This record gives sequence, structure tokens and C-alpha cells, in this order.
Amino acid sequence: MNAAIASESLDALNDALASGDPRRIAQAAMAGIWPLFDNHYLALTAAIEQIPNSLLEDYPVLWVMHRVNPVLTHRRPMFKPKVSPESLRAMSTDEIDMLTLAQMIAYRYSGDVTAAQAYGTRLSDRIRSRGTRFRERADGPLWFYHQQIGSTMLAAGETGAALTELATSHQIGQIENRPDVQRLALSRIALAHAKRGSFEEAERILAELPRLTESTSPYCEPSYVAEHAAAALMGAERMVDDIDARLARLEPFDSFQMTWPYALLARTRSLITRHRPEEALEYVQLSRDAHPEQHGSLAIDVMNAASIDALWALGAKKQARSAALNGERKGFLEASAAVRLALADDRLDFADAHLGRMAEHRTLSPVEHTERILLTAWFSVARTGSLDSVSAQRVVHIAQRRNARRMLSQIPQQVLAHVRSELDEHAKLSFDATIAGLNHIRVETRPKLTQGELRVLHTLRRRQTTAEIAAQLHVSPNTIKSQLSSIYKKLSCSTRAEAVQAAIGFQLLTVDDTGRD
Repeated sequence: MNAAIASESLDALNDALASGDPRRIAQAAMAGIWPLFDNHYLALTAAIEQIPNSLLEDYPVLWVMHRVNPVLTHRRPMFKPKVSPESLRAMSTDEIDMLTLAQMIAYRYSGDVTAAQAYGTRLSDRIRSRGTRFRERADGPLWFYHQQIGSTMLAAGETGAALTELATSHQIGQIENRPDVQRLALSRIALAHAKRGSFEEAERILAELPRLTESTSPYCEPSYVAEHAAAALMGAERMVDDIDARLARLEPFDSFQMTWPYALLARTRSLITRHRPEEALEYVQLSRDAHPEQHGSLAIDVMNAASIDALWALGAKKQARSAALNGERKGFLEASAAVRLALADDRLDFADAHLGRMAEHRTLSPVEHTERILLTAWFSVARTGSLDSVSAQRVVHIAQRRNARRMLSQIPQQVLAHVRSELDEHAKLSFDATIAGLNHIRVETRPKLTQGELRVLHTLRRRQTTAEIAAQLHVSPNTIKSQLSSIYKKLSCSTRAEAVQAAIGFQLLTVDDTGRD
């Protein structure tokens, strides 16, 4: 930014502050918004905090820059920045750009990521449709527009679209010779790659960042939290030894940086795989309390998926099933968790339907492809008791890359035994080495009861005698005794009450089952 313009803007802002007139302060801040933001950020934010909120609502760009407003979004009604048609007609193209940017960020802060995406698309369309001298000058805000659009896509979990916008921001930063701009863009590009499972690319970028000068305010903290989240995500997936150190560098659960859902994802995944599901649930609850409802966002996908996995790990199967069956529209993470629970519960029709939906209407990222391959292998074993050699080789390839150890640990040992059976002796040794040290989930197989045993099972809650059950089912008492003995053996119990509880756990009976035939 031209130093003279920035200096003039700062002088005008200081004159307005000296007057003590809030509206004059707001007008001076808006008149020099970009040179002030890019060169005198602390002075600008200090001035904005002198403007009462009732007046700030007339200046959406300034509202989103107030440092307290993002913190209080969960405790206030959603801020929906609007401008009258008359005011809109009087605005220049650059002013409308800034307004659209503010609307996008305000909705993102308020938790409505779907609306934020819509404004991001609108701003992107404006940038493509016509240029302006201010926007496209070497020291203009074009890089910032692309960076914010990309960040909104990241908040929605749309990492592919985010990469395109962030790469443009990085390229503009290179043209302008702005190391701080480059570092901010690259840190979020690395985060997008880490979320997508492109670990080698993410690591290459993270290794490149130290050569760039340290970011300056206001770009310092956003750069660092994105870098730490990328490193923690990769560590959680690889189950590295230094994962606690990586998690310790993450932003807290109540952060208002747009990267907080990625930090939550890394934390919950690591805690669940290390058999600390109660801590994962605590982080989810704290995050729900600290942030507004995240409609259409990665955050809601992360929280719902982590809740299903953690409740299942805790043995709260009824609650886990309730969470998994809550709503039809699921993000990819939540759908994966629901499928894992369905496979563990032997609800194969549900698993089959959701496996199909996971691949519909989208281009899967590398990590999503990996997840689906592993879940499909589990489904095949659960339904047919076997696994074809092509599917087995796909699982072997995943294991060899060592980037998906967390996902492999969530696949039952029985499934990996089928993979192993398809390999020759040399390949078996190699496969065993790649999965060594993984502590796989344990899945109880639902007992197979005969039709006669199921009929007896449904009578147990009526507390009838053996003779009464026999008379009702038109069989001999000895037949009932034999079937009860078989039921006890299959359900690993010794009394009728225990049989009923075990049957509910295996979904052979429901809690509200009256026992009618």
C-alpha cells in the first residue's frame, strides 16, 4: 500500500477521534478502510471500539472488525447486515465489494455457514465479472477477498473449492512481494491438504513456511493456528508418538478463528483412538456451548461424528444410535460414523444405503476415498463373510502408506484377517508389519437365534411360567426349556432378565417391546 495514502488515512482517522463524534469516526474509518486495515490494524480496531454498537450496525464492514463481536455472537441475536436499496444504488463497485465481504464474514461468525457461502459465491462472481482499479492495484484488497472466500469454503468443509481461492491469494501475495500474505494463504492451503489426506503436499508446504518472514498483525495468529491444526490432523491420522505436543499447540475450544473445527477434529479423533472418549465428548460439548449453531458447516459434521464414535466407545449404544439416526442429511464425517455404528450393529441395509450416499454428487477427497474403501471392505465381510482379492489389495495399499492408521484401527480385526487371507506369505509378513501396534475396535457379532428361539425371547418380559409359554406357543415344556438353554448360551447369560437386557443390547428386542408375537 502506498505509504502516503496510508498516512493520510491514519491522519484523517486521528482527526475524527479527536472530535469525539462516533459517526465521524465511522466515516473516516470507512473512507480509508483498506489502507488502515493493511497498515494500521491496531489503530483501526481501537478506533472502531469507540463506536457504539447501535451505530456500528449501519457500517457492517466495521462491525465484523470489532474484536469483541465475534466473541459474543453466541450470546446475541444473529447479526444480518443489510443495506436499503437506495443506499445500495448509491454505492460504488468497490463499496459493494466491501459490503459483500462483510456480509460473508458476519454470517460465518454467526454460525450460518450456508449463507456465508452464498455471499462468498456472490463476491467471487463480482470479481470475475468486472474489475476495478482499486481492487486490482498491486496494493489493493484482491488477495484478501480470495483469502476470505477460501476461508469460508474451509469453514464449510469444501476443501477443494477452498484450495482454488487460497492459491489465488497466494499468487497475488507473490506478485506483491508480501511474505505475510503468502504465509497466511499457505498455512490454510496446508490445512486443506491435511484435511483432504494429501499429507505429503501439506508437509511440503509446512516445511516451506519458515523461509517466509513472520506474519504481522492481523495475519500472525490466523497463520499459526492453521499451521498447528494441519500438523495435529496429520499426527492424529498417523497416530504419531508426539501427538500430545501437537494437540497442546492447538487453539482452545472457544476460539473464534475459523480453523477451530479442524482443531476439534484433531483432538476428538486422537482422544477416541486412544480410548479417552469421555474427554472427546467433553470437547464436543464445550464447543457446542461456545459457538453458535453451525448450519451447513464442517463444525457440525465434526461434532456429530465425534459424538457417535465417542458414545459408541463408551458403551452408550442407545444414545449413539439415536445420534446416528438423527436426520437424513449428513456430512461425510457423520455419515462415516453412522455407517461404522450400523456395521457394528449388523444393520447392513442402513450401512449399504449410506455407503451409496457417501459417494453421490461429489468428488471424494483422498481421505474420503480411503474411508469408503475400508468401510466397504467391512461391509463385504459382514454381509458375505468374505473379501475379494481386489478389495484386499486396496486395504493393503492403504496400510502401506501409513497415513490412515487411525482409520485402520477403527476396522475390526476380523476384517483385516480376511485381508491377510488373500495375501501370499511374503505379503502377509509385510502387512503384519504395517498394522503392528494398532489396537483395533472390538465388534460383538449379533447372535443368530432361530425363529422358535425368537418367539420364546419375545415372551420373556411377560414373566410367564415355562408351562404358560409352552401352552401359548403350542409346544411342549421341554421344547421351551431347550430353547431357553440355547438362548442363554447364545446371549452369554443365565437368567431371563439377563436375556432380555442382552437382547435389547443386540437389538433383538426394543426397550418398549411389549412381547406380543
